[in-house]
Amino acid sequence: MSAGPQSAGQKRDRSVLGSRAVQAAFVIALVGLWYIGTTYGQISPILLPNPVRVFDELVDVLATLEFVSDLRVTLFELAVAFSISATGGIVLGYLISRSQYSIRVFEPLVAGIYSVPVILFLPLYILFFGLGPASKIALGVSTSFFPIILNTIAGFGYVERVFVLSARSMGASDYQLFRWVLLPAAFEDERSVRAPLARVGGAAVRGGGVPTGQPSSSTRKIRRFRRVFR
Repeated sequence: MSAGPQSAGQKRDRSVLGSRAVQAAFVIALVGLWYIGTTYGQISPILLPNPVRVFDELVDVLATLEFVSDLRVTLFELAVAFSISATGGIVLGYLISRSQYSIRVFEPLVAGIYSVPVILFLPLYILFFGLGPASKIALGVSTSFFPIILNTIAGFGYVERVFVLSARSMGASDYQLFRWVLLPAAFEDERSVRAPLARVGGAAVRGGGVPTGQPSSSTRKIRRFRRVFR
């Protein structure tokens, strides 16, 4: 009885090990070609330096800690750019996803703009914002804003309508719909959406023929769930 699952698990482990071996072999071969091409070939060190010299320089940089100040500036620019793009992309994507008409109108437009290489706007950013952190932040916002808004539209806009209609029929407000239906579905966790709706639906069916008198446990479950959607 246990031979089947055990053999399946062994096959899966061998498959994972084989994939990791191929990946490691690819990296080793790539570094080897890099070393051979820069040592014995005619590749200019200005275009592609030798990997041994790159490693030595990396050790020197890490030992002197001269990269810390530059790293601090880069992390600051990254944090600001991601905060702006994430906030704007999620909010705007959610607003667009609330209407199928808005999705049909704006999703192709956003996808079309996203297909344009953002690096082409770098000269304009330097012209308007200068060479300081502002131009790099603007480039980071432009790079991350469009995939965030497209993924937000895909996550919130294509939730199964039965979930939304079921929650609305139970009196869910906009916040409750977002908290208990849209947000779990956007993270592809439909079990957390199905479970409360299925419990209420099953309780309603079972509690339909409850006689008068002391309320049953199913009836009490319905009442508690209805208090959530008030």
